Amino acid sequence: MMGTKIRTFVGAGLIALTASLGAPTPAQADNFDYDGCASNQEVCWQTNKNIYTYYDANLPEVWKDGVRAARTEEYDPLSEWQTYYGSHADADVHYLRDDGIGADVMGSYFCSTLAGGGYCSHAHVRFNHAFPSMWQSLRKKVACHETGHSVGLHHRDPYNYSIATYGCLISGKVEGNYTGHLNSHNAYHMQNSGPY
Repeated sequence: MMGTKIRTFVGAGLIALTASLGAPTPAQADNFDYDGCASNQEVCWQTNKNIYTYYDANLPEVWKDGVRAARTEEYDPLSEWQTYYGSHADADVHYLRDDGIGADVMGSYFCSTLAGGGYCSHAHVRFNHAFPSMWQSLRKKVACHETGHSVGLHHRDPYNYSIATYGCLISGKVEGNYTGHLNSHNAYHMQNSGPY
């Protein structure tokens, strides 16, 4: 199961420094999975560029707001990508609350229904609402991060590699005014790599 674990970084100074470095070309250090997944324990591709989402009844409104912000501000603007809210049966990504995923875990991704060929037809993204100090920009970051796993985006090792390059796909809690952007490297892969 993929999860967003706690990693605390130095505040705005690190963010400003990494932002000034610019994004690498797509050929540089890569975090996109070109092979899809062989099991539901891995990051998988979804079946197309339409991200159908569903909110479980137990998901608090503040988490729905975080998911909506990630969808409308980060995923929808990408060429040919669209996100929709649908039924549970239609959902590519099902968002729900799960305070039992671990005290140091903010969110997790898990492919619950493999479709074959490296695809996932239904994934669960779980949010830990009991996690302390969850301001709205961090909820958006976690929603952007876990949704990224559903389209084949991985973490980059080490987890704190570069906010400027990997955006919301870095793992952990980022101090300061970080709003969880997808960033150009991830957007490039979503538009040009893999099966999409």
